Amino acid sequence: MPYSIDISQVVLRITLSGNFTHDDLRSLAKDTERAEGTYAAAPHRMTNAQLCTRLELTFHDVLAFVQERLRLRFPNSYKSAIVAKDVAHYGFARMYETLNDHPQIVIAIFSDEADAMKWLEEPGLEPYGGRWVPPAANLSWSGSA
Repeated sequence: MPYSIDISQVVLRITLSGNFTHDDLRSLAKDTERAEGTYAAAPHRMTNAQLCTRLELTFHDVLAFVQERLRLRFPNSYKSAIVAKDVAHYGFARMYETLNDHPQIVIAIFSDEADAMKWLEEPGLEPYGGRWVPPAANLSWSGSA
């Protein structure tokens, strides 16, 4: 399975790995909903895509996932941090963030797990004040001027 869900901590942690497809996204939606049921209240969560090598998703896959999430009502509001490793992963995370206007979910995208955890641990539900910055390894330019 190209994802794992860790419910052993206060923050629900989802890790994507390898080749992640639309079928995986559908399974993840169901498994996440089951995992959420193990907490007394809706936990803050982090989805880390740094181990994901390929995303085989379309706009319609992300939209269907969002529509599933929008139908849910939670006992409380929560923060959802997404850790994106490169521009492609950021693009899908941003698509999810833009489409998901669930009134109980505050979403932010990060380039590393440490910044994501820092935001998740802050009290309250304030939106993240920073912005995603591509990792330095992705900033090289090999073209000619």
